[in-house]
Amino acid sequence: MAGVRARSRRCCQRPGEAARTPPAGEIRPTTLPVDFTQFEETVTPIRDLANVHLERRFLTRPGIIEAHRTHGIFLCPTRMDTQGVSRDEAMSSGLVPVTNAVGAVPEFVDSRSAILAPADDAAALAAGIARLYEDPALFASMSRAAAERVRGQSAIGEVIGREISLFTAAGPDVAPDDRSGAVPA
Repeated sequence: MAGVRARSRRCCQRPGEAARTPPAGEIRPTTLPVDFTQFEETVTPIRDLANVHLERRFLTRPGIIEAHRTHGIFLCPTRMDTQGVSRDEAMSSGLVPVTNAVGAVPEFVDSRSAILAPADDAAALAAGIARLYEDPALFASMSRAAAERVRGQSAIGEVIGREISLFTAAGPDVAPDDRSGAVPA
């Protein structure tokens, strides 16, 4: 997860709130709290950048809340993603996701609610971040759209009802207490 701190503490203080254009050079250092198997070899090319601070760790729940409160963009490049729970949580807080249009990602975001770059296209991700930074109205619109989209598509009230309908439609051959993993014939 990453955020670009810009335009005071955040691109917008609340989803959809108007943002101001920052003075030149106001993009502040961005913290990237991450941890994964190939961490060292992956971060070597950016380790010495002055505006990037790397922390090898996972965020706690309070850390996630603070990151959402103080950032406006959720950078989540991916080569293969199914749903993207962290991305959806960030969208719910009004962060604009900047990600790749791969796997199931386009089923959960669109061009109104996220910056979608082609697979393995770091330049398109960077260009998307620049667009959000340079156009406060675009950022505010996408922030609002991101929150609305995820709440309309993935909120508990939306998901549970659809899942129950699927189980009901499957009929009596699907026993709710069957945990064997076997698929009914």
